[in-house]
Amino acid sequence: MSAMLAETRPDEATAVVEAHPGERKRVVIIGGGFAGIAAAHALRHADAEVLLIDRRNHHIFQPLLYQVATAVLSPAEIAAPIRQLEAKQRNVSVLLAEVTGVDVASRTVDAASASAGVRKIAFDYLVVATGMRPNYFGHDEFARHAPGLKNLNDAETIRAKSWARSNWRQRPRTRANARDR
Repeated sequence: MSAMLAETRPDEATAVVEAHPGERKRVVIIGGGFAGIAAAHALRHADAEVLLIDRRNHHIFQPLLYQVATAVLSPAEIAAPIRQLEAKQRNVSVLLAEVTGVDVASRTVDAASASAGVRKIAFDYLVVATGMRPNYFGHDEFARHAPGLKNLNDAETIRAKSWARSNWRQRPRTRANARDR
């Protein structure tokens, strides 16, 4: 996989490889969902530097997404900042970036952030906890009628569609909108 990434990725301005102190091992965790946060938490007593990289600055509690979709809860009520890990755990650092490549041979990940561009980050151990996608079991055409509910954007889209349909049904019946039904 790393060879394929190296071939498809241009060798343009990549920042300096961020080396880490030799005395402590570095564990890089890609993804700040349940698995990524659980991995970071499990390493709380380890004599290692833990770097959690995620492209979003928040972690959502997925079991409550349906309540956001139905407007029972606001998105802020189920989203928690990932940076709160740094306050609770001394050996954890959080980087807001998107991992664009992994080079297993050189033990580095490429992390792109708006503020710092692309950086190569060295690791001793790598945990990939990037989540999943909805599976329609070979029937991808179902996605149009049964959208996934895996992030805040999905929940807000479903909520907006539900409100639009609700308001559409409450409009006074006229010839113009009767054709729409």
